[in-house]
Amino acid sequence: MNVKKIVSNTIIGFFALGLITLVFLWSFSPILVRYFGNEALAHYQLSVADKSVVRINPFNASVTVKNFQLNDDESVTKASLIAGKVQISIWQLLLKKIEITEFVIEDFQVDAQLSGEELIIAGFNLSELQTSSESEANLNVQENNVQVNSGEALGVFLPDARLINFQLNAIVNGQNHSLTIKELLLKDLRAVGQEINADIKVEGLVNQSELSLIASIEQVNENGNFDLQFNLDGFQLSHLQPLLMEYAVELAGDVSLSFDANVQTTPDTTAILIPDLVLSLNGLQGKYENWITQSAAQTLNIKNLDAQLASDSSVTLTSEMTYGLQDFSLAQDDPENQIVSLKSLNVLQTELNWSEDLQIRNNGIEFENLQALNASGIENPLLSLDQFKLSSVDFSESRANIGFINLVNLNADVRLDENGEMIGIPDFSSSNTESSQNTDAETEPDSTSSDEAFYFDLTGLEFSGSSEVSFQDQSVTPEFSETFVIESLKVGRVTNVDINQATDFEVITQTGKYTKLSVVGAAQPFTEKVNANAKIEVTEYSLPKVSSYVRDAMGIDLVTGQLDSVIDISINEDQLEGESVINVAGLKLGNTNNFDEQDLKNGAAMPLNQAINTLKDKNDNLELKVPVKGDISDPSFGLGSFASILIKKAAMTKTRNFLIDLFVPYSKVVKISLSGADLLLKVRFEPLHFGVQQFELDEEQKEYLSQMAQLMKDRPKLIVKTCATVVPEDNGYTTVDLDEEQVKALIEIGDKREDLVKTHLIELGVESERILYCLPEVNFELDTTPKIRMKT
Repeated sequence: MNVKKIVSNTIIGFFALGLITLVFLWSFSPILVRYFGNEALAHYQLSVADKSVVRINPFNASVTVKNFQLNDDESVTKASLIAGKVQISIWQLLLKKIEITEFVIEDFQVDAQLSGEELIIAGFNLSELQTSSESEANLNVQENNVQVNSGEALGVFLPDARLINFQLNAIVNGQNHSLTIKELLLKDLRAVGQEINADIKVEGLVNQSELSLIASIEQVNENGNFDLQFNLDGFQLSHLQPLLMEYAVELAGDVSLSFDANVQTTPDTTAILIPDLVLSLNGLQGKYENWITQSAAQTLNIKNLDAQLASDSSVTLTSEMTYGLQDFSLAQDDPENQIVSLKSLNVLQTELNWSEDLQIRNNGIEFENLQALNASGIENPLLSLDQFKLSSVDFSESRANIGFINLVNLNADVRLDENGEMIGIPDFSSSNTESSQNTDAETEPDSTSSDEAFYFDLTGLEFSGSSEVSFQDQSVTPEFSETFVIESLKVGRVTNVDINQATDFEVITQTGKYTKLSVVGAAQPFTEKVNANAKIEVTEYSLPKVSSYVRDAMGIDLVTGQLDSVIDISINEDQLEGESVINVAGLKLGNTNNFDEQDLKNGAAMPLNQAINTLKDKNDNLELKVPVKGDISDPSFGLGSFASILIKKAAMTKTRNFLIDLFVPYSKVVKISLSGADLLLKVRFEPLHFGVQQFELDEEQKEYLSQMAQLMKDRPKLIVKTCATVVPEDNGYTTVDLDEEQVKALIEIGDKREDLVKTHLIELGVESERILYCLPEVNFELDTTPKIRMKT
């Protein structure tokens, strides 16, 4: 027997058998995959669709997939793949290399579902699979480590891999999400032992928002270098809603993020470098409990971020940033019920350094059109500011240096309702009580906290433009209303670096045409005891304006009177010392004769107007110098002998006969009378009559005022009061049964006529401070004429 021939035939037989086996595997692999695949998938209620083709080609070591579908028991497709191919180089296996010469997947779709902690992908419950695989992995880990370390590492090489049109459809807590990868390119993948190199490029959509990613990976042992370019455009925040359900937060709007980054890792440090990062948020709408926030746009730009994270958890960070905000509002219950709103906010270039100490250096903060407490149904916000400018901020954990602050066109509108409560203040009591209690508990003082001093330094503050403070009080009758125009408000340096450093301040305001208030001084705000000085001046303030408050407090009316006052005080170590000079021109009170008639006859009491007149000088002015002294918690104003001065001066009223001599030459203009009951001389001017609904001076009235102006020029110390009387017909009313708003409208007509007379007298050369206003009166009798009475 020919042994050689037997061996040859045997080899040929084995070769033929192997070839037949390979041909069989290549020909029937689609059927085998479906058969054995369905047997393995039956446990998961899944099956491979009959039209699926998975062909294994042993001749070129490739797997080709066409029209693959993975269905559940209800024939619902959980995953599908139109085409795919993976091919490796057999000959490279001999060199311990897995070289994938071709890797292409096209039109791959898969479904996923996340509910609580349960994750299902393509019908597979990964939560169950993870439990069963953990023990198996733990058993094999030691063996695998030995195999890897016992010999030469197996290398994996993938020159070019493509994933085209990948679609992941996910349901997360009941909400649909989608991830579409238009194209994923994996280039030059090389993984040998602990060395990995690869380039990745991804273009796709996240819930219809454009996503792009370019990455380069280099890893050698524990040293790595990663370059990354990322861009996400217009991601809808509403897609995050399921993740926020337990926090009762509602969000809408879209966010975009783009950045370049380089990450370098070593066994000791991780370095993160981000040359440029832009985060933008558009159309934000958020709601938490009863709080509502909105903003049209927000942009955060971070440049040159350098973060060093050490293995001992220490962090070193440097960065530059800017921030912009447009059309922001925070409201309560209703978007129209705004707590605060801003047209724009710009945080200029800010440098951040964080090592052992956090340091922030900012080149300025600006915002425009601030409105605070702009409640729904209220005409004006409580506070509005056209522009805020802060020149710089230099902050660290132990010190804050704040530059100059400029506020442009600040306006405040303070209104009190009938109960004396401020209008437009929201009700914060509806806030979550439990949250408040938790917050209180968390913010209890820490007994171990450091007592290291914190230093504060503000360069200064100034108001510019046109600033006003309006005040309206509906809780008094008549209603009080006043507008203060801030002509100047300046605050100098404020610092606790040197607690003895005084802060200068100046406030100058004007109300109406002629009244001014100024406060000028300095204070040391950080000394343990108060140290300050101030000079307060009030000029030409018409006292009838505050008659409503005096009436409620003392039961009297300020019928006429003009206040000029100078208060000069100093405070040294809580001790107050100074003087208040009060000058009241033409003071007259109403509703003051509430004394028992017998007391008046016996001289035990006297009318208050009569007593006040005894203090007046020959020009009808009341001047008091009141010393101020004592501790600031219990000051003394030196008014103890005021009552005795009134009584002593009452006996001197008869000595004022010079008034008759003063006015007799003008007997055609004024009338002089002596009231025996009050022991007072009364100088009465002829009234200046007006026609009904007359608001301009006629020739006859101008002649009257010309004579009055001449009289006042001849008597330069004479002061007169303009007291208007209006009638219902002045505003077209035909009845005397008027409500509060109608009476208020008539009083405003009286104010205008008094101002008309004063303005004309000033034009004729009379000083404004010599012409005082009265509180206008309403004569409710019909068919009477309005007028202005001139009083001294």
